[in-house]
Amino acid sequence: MRVTSLTSPYNANPGDYVMVDSSAGAVIINLPVLGSLQGVDVEQDSATALSNTITVNGPASVNVDQPPPNNGTFVASFVWGPGTTWASPVGLGMHLRWFNGGSSGGYSLQ
Repeated sequence: MRVTSLTSPYNANPGDYVMVDSSAGAVIINLPVLGSLQGVDVEQDSATALSNTITVNGPASVNVDQPPPNNGTFVASFVWGPGTTWASPVGLGMHLRWFNGGSSGGYSLQ
């Protein structure tokens, strides 16, 4: 699934592979309730500019892990892009997979 600011917010489904183009505006991805070991992949399209933020929200009361250097720190919403630790060039083309690995903190990164 390709998501842009025009199709945002996008409500992901278990097993989705979401390619994000944030060059025209901010994009929001809402993760679903995931069964054991189910996951969702979210990737920034490296062929487009990382001009705006990408926000990934866990479902109600489920937090999501962050990549290094903040890995192991679970938050309600993970944001990357301008003004964050994960701006260009680090965030350009970043591919993250959140999954339900049974962590009490929330959805882990694989």
